[in-house]
Amino acid sequence: MTARLVAAVVSFAALAGCGESAITRARLERALAPTFANLVEVQLLHMGLGPLPPPGVKAVASCRRISPGSRDAGAGEWSCTLTWIGPNRVTLVDTYDVHVMPGGCYTASVADVEGHLGGPMIPAPDGTLTRNLLYVFDGCFDPAGKVDAQ
Repeated sequence: MTARLVAAVVSFAALAGCGESAITRARLERALAPTFANLVEVQLLHMGLGPLPPPGVKAVASCRRISPGSRDAGAGEWSCTLTWIGPNRVTLVDTYDVHVMPGGCYTASVADVEGHLGGPMIPAPDGTLTRNLLYVFDGCFDPAGKVDAQ
């Protein structure tokens, strides 16, 4: 009797973990875009270029899950395209490979170093090399949040 009860509890716990993932495309997109926009502003200040004039950086993310057997939800490998307004009010598009962990933290890395974001180090206006904060960055969001907006 005790063995059956233990087996039933274990089975229930295992099945309870198989529901819909709280990590969704919408949550990732809403977390990634503002983190990226904030990093653009920090990068410009770090390089001595000053902030962008209002309204500043406007970034929109569009993500899709690329892990096998996925349906735009869950931890794993994602591809996210960020469309943003850069210096001189030019619209720019960059793609990131994003690894999302089960807890809602992620690492985003530039998918194509040939783009206009450059590599891990970029030249500042004075010619010195500085770390490119936009090349690889980390962030987190609350996958269990009741609202899909930040």
